[in-house]
Amino acid sequence: MKAKVVTSLNEYGIQVKKRFLRLMPAYFLFAGVVFFAKWGAQGVMHVDNPVHGLPDLIRILLYPMQSISAFLWYIYVLFLFCTVSLALMSLTRGRILPLVVFGTILLFIQGVSFLGMDQFCKYFLFFSLGGLAARYWQGYGVLLDWLWFPTSMAFMLMLLTSSYRGDGWILTALLSLPALHGLCRQRIPVRGILLYLGLMSFPIYLMNTLSIGLVKAVLLKFMSWDGMNFLLFAPVLTMAGLGIPILVKRYLIRRVGWLDRVTS
Repeated sequence: MKAKVVTSLNEYGIQVKKRFLRLMPAYFLFAGVVFFAKWGAQGVMHVDNPVHGLPDLIRILLYPMQSISAFLWYIYVLFLFCTVSLALMSLTRGRILPLVVFGTILLFIQGVSFLGMDQFCKYFLFFSLGGLAARYWQGYGVLLDWLWFPTSMAFMLMLLTSSYRGDGWILTALLSLPALHGLCRQRIPVRGILLYLGLMSFPIYLMNTLSIGLVKAVLLKFMSWDGMNFLLFAPVLTMAGLGIPILVKRYLIRRVGWLDRVTS
């Protein structure tokens, strides 16, 4: 984990401000886009989770998972991860293991939806484990060469047998870490494509739900997505969710400096 340990409240405030300016403008910008896009479109086409007025703006600020832009929750919670982990690492002189212990305890606490605390409690352990893997990547990489195949098979088995339901999601999530980290080390034929999609993951994350929603609304004007029609909807919506954000980022957003920074 690259967090710099701070030694004073003033320095902590400066670091928190940097993380806020790095993450939250994208959250507020695209939440606003969703609000006004739905508000303008819901009278003329199908809109999932339509706007009902001022309460929706309040939920964007205070209840990210219950808002009309719930798909953006991770940015909101990631900011909380960064601020809390910075404080804990500073208190423990740069140690990450206490964060892992803290995250494990949080798994068994029923978080409230206010300020995304439910998602914070649910996922802080995995954020901490990611930091642990990054700090000790060289040694972890050696382990991955041994663990990647069996953990990948176990991960796939959990998915195929629906064992991820209930509390099984915890084991499934833990298995996914070495499975996906190990995959990144493999020289597979589509490695270049996956690397490019990884580099574009933030703009894809920010815009894929908007893109899918727009294309879905247009298609529903002409046909239902029930039955066999879903075989058309599925690939079209998948390509829209990947392709439109990439095109918007490359040919529109990159022309506006501040917007390019916010979405990078």
